[in-house]
Amino acid sequence: MPAAEQFFIAGLLQNIGSLVMYQIVPELAKETITSSLFGSETLEESEQRLLGFDHTQVGEALAKSSRLPAALTETIRHNHTPSQAELFPIETAIVHLSDVMVTAAGVFGHPGDRHRPRLDPPASNELKLDEQQLPDIMQQVNDKVDDLTSVLTTA
Repeated sequence: MPAAEQFFIAGLLQNIGSLVMYQIVPELAKETITSSLFGSETLEESEQRLLGFDHTQVGEALAKSSRLPAALTETIRHNHTPSQAELFPIETAIVHLSDVMVTAAGVFGHPGDRHRPRLDPPASNELKLDEQQLPDIMQQVNDKVDDLTSVLTTA
């Protein structure tokens, strides 16, 4: 599979565990969202405290049971903690950085978490990014989000 498609799919599936949780334990999932929206915890922290697990663990279990490739499984599990990825740290770091940047653009992101995802410093090290590059990359993200928004609103 070409890299662009692999990253696109990983980006789509990174929070698949949330959808499963909303279906299986909707009231508890709603409580984790409320706790995150009005408290100081991230969504993952609220999930851990209230459920004893978070959506990345649910996503990993779903990916494994669906026999998804190991790169996708690891990216789903560690998209918020890429420094913990063992087999596919670069792929996981790319998806993590993409998530942080798209959320920072303010258009997309997880609706249950008012906290901007924290950039995992080892992820930028893994990708050999210089912090001075980030504003340029962020501008490119904003431009792409604007292009996508334009296409979606005129369709």
